[in-house]
Amino acid sequence: MIITLSGPPGSGATTTAKNIAINMSTDYYSAATTFHKIAQERKLTPDELRLLMLTEPTIDYEIDKEQLETIKKTKNIVVDSKLGAWKIDTPNVLRVYLHAPERIRAKRISQKLKIPVSDALAKMEKKEKQDAKRFMAWYGINIEDVSIYDLIINTEKWDPDGTLFIITKAVQRMTK
Repeated sequence: MIITLSGPPGSGATTTAKNIAINMSTDYYSAATTFHKIAQERKLTPDELRLLMLTEPTIDYEIDKEQLETIKKTKNIVVDSKLGAWKIDTPNVLRVYLHAPERIRAKRISQKLKIPVSDALAKMEKKEKQDAKRFMAWYGINIEDVSIYDLIINTEKWDPDGTLFIITKAVQRMTK
């Protein structure tokens, strides 16, 4: 089974994806890891690469290609990717979207990056706007449209263990 996780920055998608992969002893793919690898290869900061991506769609396409190639190598994988739900078109996919209020997400990012909440909020908003613009321009995808997802979880209400429990139960029901 393929499980895709997505959500805005600070929603807990990466933490949850890693927890699922560990809990289910399955492979894990992170589009962010590929993104950072590309930034490093081009000797750019993540912010510089993100700006370049607004005018150069080949970077997104490179991430897509690596994601799809990785998935083809395995039957079971957890995919942490903003576009995974849209780009992975195979049977047995559980598409999960995580969200939380902006103030909660900014606080989480602030703690993770050890920056003021106001800086985290500004960074988060900038990234979300850039992603939305790119995804609409390159793919015609409205990233705010969550209708493609099978399961939507508010991570303000559920801690990481609770979120993992919900997704694990969904996977169990789908594989019966």
